[in-house]
Amino acid sequence: MESNTKYTAVQHTYEGHTYEGLYQPTQTTHVTQRPRKKEWILLVWWQEIGALLVAIGVMAAIVKLLLFYDGKELPNWKGNMSLNAVASLLIVLQRGMLMVVIVEIISNTKWSWFRRRRPVRQLAIIDEASRSALGAFKLIAHVPTNFLAVLAALVTILSFGMGPLTQQAVQSVPCQQIVTNGTRASIPIAQTVPRLFYRYGAGLFTLEAPSVGKMFSGLTNPNGTDWK
Repeated sequence: MESNTKYTAVQHTYEGHTYEGLYQPTQTTHVTQRPRKKEWILLVWWQEIGALLVAIGVMAAIVKLLLFYDGKELPNWKGNMSLNAVASLLIVLQRGMLMVVIVEIISNTKWSWFRRRRPVRQLAIIDEASRSALGAFKLIAHVPTNFLAVLAALVTILSFGMGPLTQQAVQSVPCQQIVTNGTRASIPIAQTVPRLFYRYGAGLFTLEAPSVGKMFSGLTNPNGTDWK
């Protein structure tokens, strides 16, 4: 029994390979395609968004810390932890969180940049920019038209100056403050001094040992009492 169904020969080229086959033009084939699930952008970038929020929070903490101790006595924390050390730790944390965001931005820019025909060497330049400051300089020099990648590279370079700038902002200077809590100023004095000095040469005099001892006692023990 012969079939009256007619088929047509076709050729299809895919990735440099040619495929031949037959199809029936009178027959309609319906292909059911599953709808693509739309992902919320905050769920896709939740790690980077979280790192960015932490970086902003750390910067706010640094500014608040410096403003709080501006013009005040340096804090005396446990473990001999100084204000400079705390500021340095916060800067390291902030820069780490910031680099998480920068690296991801540069990596994703690499794929969007090659939607058009570009030189292949730019792929290596953008990839190197996400790894080192030298790569960031190369990206700015060789791919200046990629605005988002160049902006991320600039942030990478400028982030190296955050530590020195913060240390420069934390400076301690000796200062005199007026006591306003009702405390009276006092200075210790010696009640009795047998002899102040003695002559040991022509026009040469020196203090007696008891006088020197009372001076040191007054300086090292201001609350002491001289009973002699």
